[in-house]
Amino acid sequence: MSLPSMAVLCVALAAPQDLASKLRSRDAVTVESARRELCAGARDAVPEAAVVAALDAASETQRAAAASVLLHHGLGKDAMRARFEAEASPLVRTVFVRALDKTACLRVIREDSVERVAQAAFIAFADRSAVTDEVLLAALTRSTADEPGLTTKTAARYLVFASRPLPGGVLAKIRKDDVACTAVLAAMTDHPRPSAAPWLDALLDQRRESPAGRLEVFAAHPRGALTAAQGREIVSMAGELDRPSRMLEAATRLPPEVADKIVGSVHQLASEGLDVSVALEALRPISERGERMLASLARVSAPDHREAIVDWLAARESPVVAEMVRDMLDADERIDVGLLRRASRVVGEPKYRALVQKSLRSRDVAESAAAFLALVQGEVFVPEMIEYVEHADEPEDSSRRARELFQLPGRKIPARAWTQLLTHENDDVKLWALRKLFEHDSMTLDFEDEIVAVAQKGGSLGLAARRLLAARGRSGAVEDMWRELDREARMDVVTAFQKRKVGWVRGLVDSAPERDTVQFESTRLRLGDEEVLEKLIQNPKRWTSKWLRRAEDPIVAALRPEHLPTLRAHVAGQDKIDEWWRIEVVGWLVRRPDLEVGRILELVHRGDPDIGIREHALEGLVLHPEGKAVRNQVETAIGQPMDEDTEDLAHAIVGALSPPLDGEQARLVARLLFVAPLGDPAGEIAEHLEIGDGDSSPGTVMINMAMQTVRSGVTQPVRAAFLAAAAEAREHPGHYALGRARLGRILTEISRRPESRAMLGDIVAQLVLDAPDLDARYVGPAQLVLAERYELEGDFARAVGLYAAAGRSLLWQSPAPFVRRVFLADDDPGAGVIPSAWLAARPDVCLARVAIAEGNPERARAALLRAMDLARGDVAAESEIRSLLAKVTK
Repeated sequence: MSLPSMAVLCVALAAPQDLASKLRSRDAVTVESARRELCAGARDAVPEAAVVAALDAASETQRAAAASVLLHHGLGKDAMRARFEAEASPLVRTVFVRALDKTACLRVIREDSVERVAQAAFIAFADRSAVTDEVLLAALTRSTADEPGLTTKTAARYLVFASRPLPGGVLAKIRKDDVACTAVLAAMTDHPRPSAAPWLDALLDQRRESPAGRLEVFAAHPRGALTAAQGREIVSMAGELDRPSRMLEAATRLPPEVADKIVGSVHQLASEGLDVSVALEALRPISERGERMLASLARVSAPDHREAIVDWLAARESPVVAEMVRDMLDADERIDVGLLRRASRVVGEPKYRALVQKSLRSRDVAESAAAFLALVQGEVFVPEMIEYVEHADEPEDSSRRARELFQLPGRKIPARAWTQLLTHENDDVKLWALRKLFEHDSMTLDFEDEIVAVAQKGGSLGLAARRLLAARGRSGAVEDMWRELDREARMDVVTAFQKRKVGWVRGLVDSAPERDTVQFESTRLRLGDEEVLEKLIQNPKRWTSKWLRRAEDPIVAALRPEHLPTLRAHVAGQDKIDEWWRIEVVGWLVRRPDLEVGRILELVHRGDPDIGIREHALEGLVLHPEGKAVRNQVETAIGQPMDEDTEDLAHAIVGALSPPLDGEQARLVARLLFVAPLGDPAGEIAEHLEIGDGDSSPGTVMINMAMQTVRSGVTQPVRAAFLAAAAEAREHPGHYALGRARLGRILTEISRRPESRAMLGDIVAQLVLDAPDLDARYVGPAQLVLAERYELEGDFARAVGLYAAAGRSLLWQSPAPFVRRVFLADDDPGAGVIPSAWLAARPDVCLARVAIAEGNPERARAALLRAMDLARGDVAAESEIRSLLAKVTK
């Protein structure tokens, strides 16, 4: 055994008595290391008396650590209960409170002045499945502030998200308590409960004079539960509020048929001065019938309101907009410019294209501009569009119109139009036309004479025309132009020849006096000139680094085995070229893994004085047999303290991998993720202790690189490699150090794709739950992923408890919102997506499946009815439950 690994083992095998003494250390890392090791050890091996004695330590960190060890193993409860009242530190008291009995916990909820401690007492009840109406009422009514406190909010979310059935008695008792009601309503806004309807109705009656308070109640209703009268009331309050978002949230609870009925009210309020954009947002749930009603009102509205309605309907991709445009064009009345701008939807129809064409000829500037925009967006060309560009009053207007015109696909503009554009008096228009033609190299130049004429001009305009001719022109015109160019002009134009591998082009380039300049040689190289390649291989310093990079693709593609001795001399010989050119040559070699370049890259990696070049060589070296020693160096170091150079090697190796990984590659990646951090247990723990809000997890760079390869190709060999690495991590002497922030980041990245989540998620999730880390942010996601795995395998009995635990964990300690979305998706109660409702129903859904398998339909039906109570509002969950109910009631 090597000395480093022996050192790690010796640390890990410290006697429990010694670990207990380290709980009193003044060093936070030492304390946390001791705490984790004791938690990871066997219960019988914990020196209870020594750990209890540490409860008297001077530091709150030391006392909290000792308490968490005792709680983890179910020891020392009497000692913690005895010390609870005298303990001053909220941090320690939040740990001690979990050792209290129910009576003491309830007293804490009612009387303790510290919200964190009272919340911990409530969570202790929930974790014991012992939350009663009395406990809920105590937690909901403990706050005396204007805003709900932490404990009140926690209890409100538990009541709404997890209680079955909904405790009507508790709701009735808090109806007069505005603070408690606000907390419950906020929870119901995220997770509506239909069975709360009587309580919500009573609250509405109570809050007759409070627009904001009534909107809170409306927003807590399930989707589709509000009446037309309530909808009109919601809209009527929009102008009275500082936060229109509250009104919009309430409006999403309107069923479509009810939203349709309040279209007239919205229109009336807008005409009376209400911001029309706010009023329209209240109509989000309307059906197509409602959209037609709104369109009818738009026709008789003031212009600004009509335009706002059209814009709003267009943003919804409503088919009504096209109908409005057709009606407007069919009518022999003044054109509505706002609707005309939307005519791209109908210009594909000959009749309406002709009518828009007519508007394009209008003397009304706004009308012609709207028609022009509609034709461009509809990808339709008509001759009047060229006239529109030409007849602009100011040069800048014609330039702008030309840029807009060229949003059309080049093939849509006929040759005669290009002729007009290339002879336009505004040079900017010509320049935009030349650039558009250069971009679309599949178009034939049937207007070559016009381009030739422009090519005779100076400046950027003439250069653009000459380059276009060089790239696409017929041989006669190009040769005539070429003869007239001076040296500087030929060097500007020659690179435009690079895609024309025809004999007459090669003849022009080869016969020019400038053939040995870098511009010409770069072109000759792309045209397949072997002479240039050989000269460049012999002396890369002929060109600047910039030109080498520009020509990298053809150089790399043309390399042959016989070039390797010369290239080796350039990068690893005694007379190596300067670093600016050397890094380019190394890059060529790295991009040719099919050639035997491993030995050259090895020499560069081991001997080049420039660290950037060494790292660049390493990227290619790891793909060759010569890189085996490097891979072995990293493999050997995994699980031991890893120096900075070895870490750099590890990053380079992972960065060079491409999916799908084979078994050996997957094994290396998995060991780097799970085992490598354990080589320095104290360092791993220190990194996790230093994480603040918003900080990245340890190992983010490595995780990101690894996940790029893993997510893209998850196979059984990859799963086997991850299982093996996880098992190795559990057996490692420093296994206790692996932090949940690192593991949670890995789990999050894996879970971004359903395939990798299903294949690898359970492996990482189990490591998260096994880690003796106090960070609980990823516990809920890990429990959820494991529950999904068991459900997928048909082990519904095991999934039940994990789903229930995941629901509780995500209530108390949720990860960052974007992480939560990865595991549960976005909340959108108005659209019937309530992830918390889906999750709350899972335990009973799984119980029902167990009962179905056992042939017990009555038990299954009872479980499904409980599940439906919690699932209401989430369309997917309700559909699944109804399907199962139909199955058990046949």
